[in-house]
Amino acid sequence: MDLDGRLQKHRCSAPFANYIGTWPCKRVWERAAIDCVTNGAEQLHTEVFRATALEQIAAQAKSFFSMMPNLKDSGDDQELETDEEAG
Repeated sequence: MDLDGRLQKHRCSAPFANYIGTWPCKRVWERAAIDCVTNGAEQLHTEVFRATALEQIAAQAKSFFSMMPNLKDSGDDQELETDEEAG
């Protein structure tokens, strides 16, 4: 839930990284979301990727999360990813 804190953890391998969007995500979706969104990107570190077209990455994220249940209205905060769990 602390986006800046999570991004800061990746500064060693991606010092100029920035986020282009956010989507609510259950812990169990995270790996599939990363695999879907980064398809075609070069993996530099565990959760750090190099991509040439950020618009394509954002479109893949929107496509993935459009198929997932809407968590904002579900009230199911228990399984949402938190910064502590993201490690």
